[in-house]
Amino acid sequence: MNDKENIPLEQKDVEIAPANPKILVVFPYKSELHSPESLKLAIRSLANIKGVECIVAVVGDKEDWFGETILHIPSESPLDNQSLSNVEAACLALTLEETSSSFILMQPDAFILQPINLMYLLPKVDASGVLGCGLPV
Repeated sequence: MNDKENIPLEQKDVEIAPANPKILVVFPYKSELHSPESLKLAIRSLANIKGVECIVAVVGDKEDWFGETILHIPSESPLDNQSLSNVEAACLALTLEETSSSFILMQPDAFILQPINLMYLLPKVDASGVLGCGLPV
């Protein structure tokens, strides 16, 4: 007879994995450049990322409909240059406690239209040190 069978469940060495891992998704957003409706659709489309819980952070302007589930990071800098706004959003995201080793930087007018696995969205580094997007070639 195995000794572990006689031990109550709460005393066994049992590791329970979280139901879904979490990942931060950061949107640089200026209301003058993007419509609030496109941001809503982009956030809703995150439901198509399978097997993960997305934590949403918006860097820039705040809309009235943002609830407790959306982290808002105010930004006073003019985000009219898309490259600079992406860099600023990424830098600010790195300061959040919700940020793990990886996060997704997504544009407010980009939508995930079909179910997709998270591994296709995260960068991969191959044996030679080349950074890729994770998509099969």
